[in-house]
Amino acid sequence: MNSNQTIRILGIVGIAGGLLAVAADVFSGYSTNPSGMGTAISLSLRAVSDLLRAKPHWQLVLGHYLAIFGIPIEGVFVVAHTYLALKRAGRRVSRIFLYGGLYLVPVGVAYHATYGFIGEIVQRGDQALLEQAAVYFEPFGLAVAGLYLALMLFWTALIFSGRTLYPRWMAVVSPLGVMLLSQLLLFVVPDGSTGVRAFITVTGLNLPITLWAIVSTIYLWDRAAIDLSL
Repeated sequence: MNSNQTIRILGIVGIAGGLLAVAADVFSGYSTNPSGMGTAISLSLRAVSDLLRAKPHWQLVLGHYLAIFGIPIEGVFVVAHTYLALKRAGRRVSRIFLYGGLYLVPVGVAYHATYGFIGEIVQRGDQALLEQAAVYFEPFGLAVAGLYLALMLFWTALIFSGRTLYPRWMAVVSPLGVMLLSQLLLFVVPDGSTGVRAFITVTGLNLPITLWAIVSTIYLWDRAAIDLSL
C-alpha cells in the first residue's frame, strides 16, 4: 500500500467514525426544546437535566453505543491521518499532537459513556444520587474540554506555521476554526430555527473534526508521497 492509499483510507475511515460520533451527539443530546437546546453540551449537570429528563430511553442507549464505538474510530484515524501531514513541521513537535490526540480519544469516550448513566439518574429523579454523580461528571467534563481545547489550539498553530503539508488557509477549517465559525453562525441563525441551532450546539465537538477529515482527505487525495514512518 503506497502513501496516497494510506492517507486516503485513514481519512475515509475517520470520516465514517466522525459521522457515527455526530449521530451519537444527536441521539444523546439533541432537543428542539428551546430550554434544553442551549445546554445540550453544558458541563453543568443541573443545566442539562431538563434535556435528559425528556430523552427517550432508546435514544440514550443508542447514543451511548454509537459514541463508544464511533469516537475511537474517528479519533484514532483522523489523528493518524492528520499527523502524517503535520510531520513536516518537525517530528518532535508533531508527535506531541499524535500522542496528545491518541490520549484524548479514550478520555473522550469515557466521558461520553457517563452521559447515558447520568441520563438514567436524572430520569429516576433521585436528587441525592444526582448530586453525588455531579462530583464525577462535572470535573471530568471540564478536564476533557480543557484537553480538547489545548489540542485544537496546538493543531491550528501547527497548520498556521506554514511548515506542514497544509496551506495556512486550512487553519480556517481546522476543528478550532470551525468551532469559532459555528459560534458566529449561532448569532446569524434566526431564534425561531431551534432545530438548526440545536444541531450546531450539540455537535459542536465532533462535527468540526468530521468536517476537517473531509476537507483534509480531499486536499491530500493526490498530493506528493507522504512519509509513513512514525
